[in-house]
Amino acid sequence: CGRFAEARTMLDKAIDEEPERLDLRYKQLRVLAELGDGPAFAEQEEEITELGGDVERIDQIKARFPLLFNDNGDYVEPVSRRSTTSPIPAS
Repeated sequence: CGRFAEARTMLDKAIDEEPERLDLRYKQLRVLAELGDGPAFAEQEEEITELGGDVERIDQIKARFPLLFNDNGDYVEPVSRRSTTSPIPAS
Protein backbone atom coordinates (compact mmCIF):
# COMPACT_ATOMS: atom_id res chain seq x y z
CA CYS A 1 0.00 0.00 0.00
CA GLY A 2 2.94 2.33 0.66
CA ARG A 3 4.05 2.07 -2.94
CA PHE A 4 0.65 3.21 -4.18
CA ALA A 5 0.48 6.03 -1.65
CA GLU A 6 3.87 7.24 -2.89
CA ALA A 7 2.72 6.95 -6.51
CA ARG A 8 -0.41 8.93 -5.65
CA THR A 9 1.67 11.76 -4.20
CA MET A 10 3.96 11.83 -7.23
CA LEU A 11 1.04 11.77 -9.66
CA ASP A 12 -0.76 14.52 -7.73
CA LYS A 13 2.29 16.76 -8.18
CA ALA A 14 2.67 15.88 -11.85
CA ILE A 15 -1.03 16.53 -12.53
CA ASP A 16 -0.80 19.87 -10.73
CA GLU A 17 2.05 20.82 -13.06
CA GLU A 18 0.44 19.45 -16.24
CA PRO A 19 -3.33 19.14 -15.64
CA GLU A 20 -4.09 18.49 -19.31
CA ARG A 21 -2.09 15.23 -19.42
CA LEU A 22 -4.67 12.47 -19.54
CA ASP A 23 -2.02 9.73 -19.35
CA LEU A 24 -1.14 10.87 -15.83
CA ARG A 25 -4.79 11.00 -14.88
CA TYR A 26 -5.42 7.43 -16.10
CA LYS A 27 -2.46 6.23 -14.03
CA GLN A 28 -3.88 8.14 -11.07
CA LEU A 29 -7.22 6.34 -11.51
CA ARG A 30 -5.51 2.97 -11.25
CA VAL A 31 -3.56 4.06 -8.16
CA LEU A 32 -6.72 5.41 -6.51
CA ALA A 33 -8.53 2.15 -7.24
CA GLU A 34 -5.63 0.16 -5.76
CA LEU A 35 -5.86 2.34 -2.66
CA GLY A 36 -9.65 1.84 -2.52
CA ASP A 37 -10.31 5.59 -2.62
CA GLY A 38 -13.61 5.63 -4.49
CA PRO A 39 -14.46 9.30 -3.79
CA ALA A 40 -11.09 10.49 -5.15
CA PHE A 41 -11.50 8.10 -8.09
CA ALA A 42 -14.89 9.65 -8.89
CA GLU A 43 -13.40 13.14 -8.71
CA GLN A 44 -10.55 12.23 -11.05
CA GLU A 45 -12.99 10.44 -13.37
CA GLU A 46 -15.03 13.64 -13.61
CA GLU A 47 -11.91 15.68 -14.42
CA ILE A 48 -10.93 13.24 -17.18
CA THR A 49 -14.43 13.33 -18.65
CA GLU A 50 -14.43 17.14 -18.64
CA LEU A 51 -11.09 17.09 -20.48
CA GLY A 52 -12.62 14.85 -23.17
CA GLY A 53 -11.02 11.64 -21.89
CA ASP A 54 -11.91 8.13 -22.99
CA VAL A 55 -14.86 6.83 -20.95
CA GLU A 56 -14.24 3.30 -22.25
CA ARG A 57 -10.71 3.39 -20.82
CA ILE A 58 -12.11 4.48 -17.46
CA ASP A 59 -14.59 1.59 -17.59
CA GLN A 60 -11.70 -0.82 -18.29
CA ILE A 61 -9.93 0.40 -15.16
CA LYS A 62 -13.13 0.00 -13.13
CA ALA A 63 -13.56 -3.54 -14.47
CA ARG A 64 -10.23 -4.51 -12.88
CA PHE A 65 -11.59 -3.63 -9.43
CA PRO A 66 -14.94 -5.45 -9.11
CA LEU A 67 -14.97 -5.07 -5.32
CA LEU A 68 -14.93 -1.27 -5.61
CA PHE A 69 -17.45 -0.78 -8.39
CA ASN A 70 -20.84 -2.35 -9.11
CA ASP A 71 -22.04 -3.46 -12.54
CA ASN A 72 -23.07 0.13 -13.33
CA GLY A 73 -19.56 1.38 -12.60
CA ASP A 74 -20.65 3.14 -9.43
CA TYR A 75 -18.39 3.13 -6.38
CA VAL A 76 -19.39 0.66 -3.69
CA GLU A 77 -18.19 1.60 -0.23
CA PRO A 78 -16.34 -1.30 1.42
CA VAL A 79 -18.19 -2.97 4.28
CA SER A 80 -15.42 -2.09 6.73
CA ARG A 81 -15.95 1.62 6.01
CA ARG A 82 -19.73 1.64 6.13
CA SER A 83 -21.21 3.01 9.28
CA THR A 84 -22.94 0.26 11.17
CA THR A 85 -25.03 0.40 14.26
CA SER A 86 -23.29 -0.85 17.33
CA PRO A 87 -24.81 -3.87 18.96
CA ILE A 88 -26.70 -3.14 22.14
CA PRO A 89 -24.52 -4.18 25.06
CA ALA A 90 -25.91 -6.90 27.25
CA SER A 91 -27.11 -5.73 30.67
